[in-house]
Amino acid sequence: MSASSNNKSYICWFDEPAATEPAVTGTKTASLAKLTRLLKEAEVKVPWGFAISAEAYWHFLQSNELQAPIQKKLDKLGPDAENLEQVAADIQELILESDLPRGALE
Repeated sequence: MSASSNNKSYICWFDEPAATEPAVTGTKTASLAKLTRLLKEAEVKVPWGFAISAEAYWHFLQSNELQAPIQKKLDKLGPDAENLEQVAADIQELILESDLPRGALE
């Protein structure tokens, strides 16, 4: 399945039912989408938003072959996670240096 044929499912606007499904957008984002809807219904002004789907995240990791390098970094976590900040920074660097998959922005 190509990104260009699937990219509509990569973005979930908060007014779409899928945005409130944790399996689609993640638990925190689904809660934020629900809260945003409730506030809007109560006529509280909140900026509208969107979420990047979990499918988009996994497609990004797969396209850049990041699963193994990320796991290698996670394997370096100490027993008390004393090096958590460094491991997280290393993983963030891997992600930031990666390219968006072809067709993701179409």
